Order: sequence, then structure tokens, then C-alpha cells
Amino acid sequence: MSPSEPQQLFVDLLHALGCPAPWRVVECSGRMIVDAEGKPCASAMPVASVAIVHERAELICSAVNAMAGVLPAGAMAPLDPAHLDALSAETAHFLRRVGAAVGE
Repeated sequence: MSPSEPQQLFVDLLHALGCPAPWRVVECSGRMIVDAEGKPCASAMPVASVAIVHERAELICSAVNAMAGVLPAGAMAPLDPAHLDALSAETAHFLRRVGAAVGE
């Protein structure tokens, strides 16, 4: 799936600034944000508890990645065949657990 025009403009801006998406939080610090190349590009200010600062850093990454049209790590596009297969398998599993016949 290609990014929409606003997303592509944002992606181009991130590249021009030298900090391409996806962004992620470096776990050892909990607040340092790095770009797709692993270069530091932002940091959440340490003005609250460590957990809150980490959550803020994760929120910043999620917002930037969403604006760039990047799926979160481990996520699949809703119409991705692998996603549909996983959904179908999960549905069949659920139906077996509740006693319904698969394929009804």
C-alpha cells in the first residue's frame, strides 16, 4: 500500500531532515528516540516518572510513524494475506472453543 499524498510529503520531509521513519524508542534509555537508521532524532523530556517518560516517547514515535504511513512493528495491514489467514485461523479457533461447527 503506497502512502497518501500528505503522508508522502511527511515522509519526504523526514528524509530531508535526515531522520526517516519508522521511529522507535531505545529501550535502554526509555526516552531516546531513533530513526530508521538508528540515529538519535528526539528525546522525551525527563520531567515525570521513568514509565511516563517512556510512554510519552512511545506516543511520539506512534504519531510520527502514523503520519508517515508506517505500521507499528509487528502490525500487519488489514488486507494483507497473512493478516487474513491469521484472522481466519483465530476465528476458527474461537468457534471451536465455543462449540460451533467451523464452516457454518
